[in-house]
Amino acid sequence: MKPDLMKYYESLTDREFFLVGRIIIVIWLLKVLLFSPQLASSYPDSLLIPTGLFTLLSNEWMLFFFSYQVLMGLKIVLIVALSVFIWKPDNKWLGLITVGTLLIFSNINHSYGNFLNHAEVAVYVIMVFYILSLFLFKPYNDNGLNMKCLVFFSLSAITITVCYSLISIYRFIHGGLELYFGDYMLMTIVERSIQRVDYYLTVGIGVAAINGLKIPINIGFAVTTVFEVLSPLIFYFRDFRY
Repeated sequence: MKPDLMKYYESLTDREFFLVGRIIIVIWLLKVLLFSPQLASSYPDSLLIPTGLFTLLSNEWMLFFFSYQVLMGLKIVLIVALSVFIWKPDNKWLGLITVGTLLIFSNINHSYGNFLNHAEVAVYVIMVFYILSLFLFKPYNDNGLNMKCLVFFSLSAITITVCYSLISIYRFIHGGLELYFGDYMLMTIVERSIQRVDYYLTVGIGVAAINGLKIPINIGFAVTTVFEVLSPLIFYFRDFRY
């Protein structure tokens, strides 16, 4: 990582730290608010594939967690915890409880069709970094550096860039160029719009039906992939960062 970027992270204060923390908490709050316990509890048992913590549970416990009462209770607990956490973003114990409950929520959310959203995983990992920073670091060390900000922002930036870079490399290796010339993106838009337990609006189907949209979507997908693969260069080249 270039010295100029390190100096930037070192210059950040608790104000920016808690601002970003609140933004992450709001992202999760919106996601929880959009989650539908009624829809999630109505899926056939055969479509539920245990993910994460649920791989350790029996089928009976798995079905228990997918009952309407449990899902609604989890949603209410998270709404309350996240709302209070926005108000008190420096409360590390509340943060620890929240991030633990969000892990259960995320595993539930991904146990339908075994679909793991890498963007959501990255945001969850960043929230874990936020909580760990609250626990592990004092505001300033003996040299006057705000280690909490330095560690949190640098690790978060590395997580986002490496996550998307590796995913794009994997996508290109296993999918090849046909991903950018065929109907892959149109099919993905439709698939994602109907498969998630927290997203019951089939917007993707309407988008995919628009004539002439395939070419600009594929071009945008190709350009995005190039920038995702090269994203770690932001740590070394300021111009590329812009």
